[in-house]
Amino acid sequence: MPLARTSLRLRAALVLVFVCAVAPPAARAADGIPAAGPTSHATAHVALGVGAGLTVASFLLAEGADRAYDRYLDETDPDRIEDAYDDAERYDRLATATLIIGQVSLVYGLWRRFLHDPKDGIAEANTAPRGATWSLAPRLGRDGPALAIDVRF
Repeated sequence: MPLARTSLRLRAALVLVFVCAVAPPAARAADGIPAAGPTSHATAHVALGVGAGLTVASFLLAEGADRAYDRYLDETDPDRIEDAYDDAERYDRLATATLIIGQVSLVYGLWRRFLHDPKDGIAEANTAPRGATWSLAPRLGRDGPALAIDVRF
């Protein structure tokens, strides 16, 4: 039963990700609102999809942690008790990390889609009264994706 329920949740999550990725352009076309130009929101849509997928994955990992903890409670062999507890702890940590990364990705996708002006190379976020400024910019380097934070005084 848990496997069927998990499979159903995964399918529902994939449908939700697809609808979120496709709905904004389809809604604009249906309303007759022209696009604002050749602006691509692919990065935002990918971030939103990855964030939704990771968030769903965190719940699946949490279910695995719960099952491992139930095994821990039911077990009588000391070696198996330790293994079940280690499994529960590992799944719980993975679920937590996956949820945090998924939520950060969702926030980034929403920011990129609705608040970020693609014409700006770096979006100025704050200007303090004394002239200090800070800005954020996503970067893709040889080591992978990163977020560049620029602070100037």
